[in-house]
Amino acid sequence: MLLGLVAALVASAGSASAAGSASYGNCAGAVISDWLQNEPKVVGHYPIHCYREAISQLNSYPDVKDYSNAVDDIGRAERQEILYQKALPAGAPSTTTNEGGTPAAPGGNDNGNGNGDGGKSIITKVFDKVGPGNAQSIPVPLLVLAGLALLLLLAAAGTWIAKRIQARKLAPAPARPPQRP
Repeated sequence: MLLGLVAALVASAGSASAAGSASYGNCAGAVISDWLQNEPKVVGHYPIHCYREAISQLNSYPDVKDYSNAVDDIGRAERQEILYQKALPAGAPSTTTNEGGTPAAPGGNDNGNGNGDGGKSIITKVFDKVGPGNAQSIPVPLLVLAGLALLLLLAAAGTWIAKRIQARKLAPAPARPPQRP
């Protein structure tokens, strides 16, 4: 029974991640991930249609619309990108890509200090390394809680099995009739 429960949890986690990755297009997902990592800004440069696709994806989630400024922030980034692309000289590429092939801001997030960390503190760097990489990834605290729940279930099963084994070993010996003197 425990094995069936674990298999169901693993299957549901796999289907949830597959559904999450299918919900965003590459272009829209890149914009949304950029916003999540650099909230309230979108620092990368993307084709204009990517911003519009990202906004249409976010509009289908009422919680995002009601409890965040994502739609406004991405719309602002779209308007800035339009101005940026108009200011580019003729023949210049409108987007640059990082090592993963996704569009990024020219020059990365160096911010002029030369070390490429964007002036981030040590704690922010640690959270960036440990935290989710994009909008489709499963949050780390959720994975930790799932692991803890699995350990608790395994501990409960282990104690139940140990009690069953002890109950078999401690079966009382059959009663003997009293001896006559």
